[in-house]
Amino acid sequence: MQCISCGKTLNSNLCKIGEQFPSAIYNDDDNNKGAVKSTSLDLAICSNQDCKLVQLNEIVNLDYVYSHYPYQTSTTATMSLLLKEFADQSLSKYVLLNGDVVLDIGGNDGTLLSFFSGTGSKLVNIDIASGIQQVFNDANYTYINAKFSKLEYDKTKLKAPKFIFSSAVFYQLSDPNTFCSDLWNLMDDESIFFLQMTYLGTMYKNNVYDNVVHEHLAYYSLFSLESLLTRHKFKLVEISINEVYGGSMRATIVKESSRIKVNLENLNNLRDLEKLNKVNEEKSLLNFATNFNQWKHAAKKLLGDLIEKHKFVVGLGASTKGNMLLQALQIDKQSMNYIIDNNEKKIGTWTSGSLIPIVDESYLTKPHRAIFLLPYYYLDFFQSLLKRSIPTGDHVDLFIPLPYPKVIKVWGVA
Repeated sequence: MQCISCGKTLNSNLCKIGEQFPSAIYNDDDNNKGAVKSTSLDLAICSNQDCKLVQLNEIVNLDYVYSHYPYQTSTTATMSLLLKEFADQSLSKYVLLNGDVVLDIGGNDGTLLSFFSGTGSKLVNIDIASGIQQVFNDANYTYINAKFSKLEYDKTKLKAPKFIFSSAVFYQLSDPNTFCSDLWNLMDDESIFFLQMTYLGTMYKNNVYDNVVHEHLAYYSLFSLESLLTRHKFKLVEISINEVYGGSMRATIVKESSRIKVNLENLNNLRDLEKLNKVNEEKSLLNFATNFNQWKHAAKKLLGDLIEKHKFVVGLGASTKGNMLLQALQIDKQSMNYIIDNNEKKIGTWTSGSLIPIVDESYLTKPHRAIFLLPYYYLDFFQSLLKRSIPTGDHVDLFIPLPYPKVIKVWGVA
């Protein structure tokens, strides 16, 4: 296997996660006899000392996943708020004039672009996933259901975008070089590319094991991202790390020829931190593998005790990343009766691999003693939801899988 960024050989067999079914697939029945098979989630690192990209050792075709995509941004209140903050931050630093173009690559249902409605901008959403209901209608809004390319954008006959966004998309690319080439040819010297995705350094630090799913082909550090961008004549202006999904990077990128000044102090701080924490060394990937196995042992023990005490648990939030954890812990419908969710595309289906049925939010009012919170990164939101659903004076044991497995009691105030 070769690096998807520089083409050099990978150093494999450093981090064994094991085989799983793609977590973003939801089955129409309670078996795994569909179009997708289980494949390896093992991680490898590029042998090129000037690249060091961490990626899946086995790249799978995601066409089936995108043609049956279940995720709708607007159904997650917390994510909508995060995307609004992303949009607001761009407007606080750079000027957007009437008639400028804002492009969102992988914009899903248009949630992020909706925050630019009323600015006088032309709004373009190019997204490969099928069957995504758009959240707003606007004369200036164009939705293109296709894989991003300059050719697809050119069909709009619009000028070069002033703002380009890509949130939780870049790490899904099996060919980031073609993407970067198209992006460079699309942009002019006034264009600004805002990139957000999970960050390798915090994935290691915060034990974000559930970030390793088939959709996430690559796991970028600042070092490996800069290596790719420099080859394509881009420059990083600044970068920040936030708490989204256990730790994400947010980068501002322009052409090398752009007059926008680079925040060198900002970039050097993260470069130095990566060196200090040995983020780009093989040893860190090996440690991640060791910690994953230790986590599995501890989580199985604690969850097993909880199931023994209450006979079973129920799941809350049928997330892609959560299903990765269920498969890693070998949880099935014998120990988890169902998962409660509000996404209409998921309700009435079964998770792939773990084969647990998904039910609607009305099940929240049923008496539960033990709940496995799958999107644990939204703990505050779900605690508030549970408190309103549990009778006053009663409580549930809430299992939190990461960054370390623990059980907390949530008392009702309904």
